[in-house]
Amino acid sequence: LTIMPTPPAPVGFNNIACETGPFPILKALGTNLTWYSDSLLTNQVGTGGYFDPGQTAAGVYPYYVTDSLPGCMGPYTVVTMTIYAVPTAPTGVDVTICAGDSVPTLTAGGTGITWYSDPTLIVAIGVGNTFNPKGVNTAGTYNYYVTQSNPGCGEGPADTVTLTVNPVPFVTLNT
Repeated sequence: LTIMPTPPAPVGFNNIACETGPFPILKALGTNLTWYSDSLLTNQVGTGGYFDPGQTAAGVYPYYVTDSLPGCMGPYTVVTMTIYAVPTAPTGVDVTICAGDSVPTLTAGGTGITWYSDPTLIVAIGVGNTFNPKGVNTAGTYNYYVTQSNPGCGEGPADTVTLTVNPVPFVTLNT
């Protein structure tokens, strides 16, 4: 009678991609690897150290890889392929105030937000969903450009967020 040890769980490497590609393969380290598409290990989809999931749509795709020795299957490791959607322009909120008012914090909805001072998106001036404009103390129109990005996809197009500072109206006295 030979009692074989249970093999350890494989070491897996997650991958990310943009829905525009390229789509990397998944990798795991072990001796006799088997890939499954379900945690119950009922749907075998591949064998070996590399696995091409064939996914191209945005989403999170977990795969379960096991190692085995003759007669003994070890625990699985979850290896995930995450495919991000191409980012769209975030939703910025335009603001109008009167000269002399406190300059409000500007906001934009989205993820991976970057604020720019120029429409060519060269001079980054802030990150995050909020931005506090500096040096706005006179009447005028101030445009800021905001983008969002997804891992593996880079930045999407910009939305223009406009801060309008109206002059204080002159009061004329009739004499």
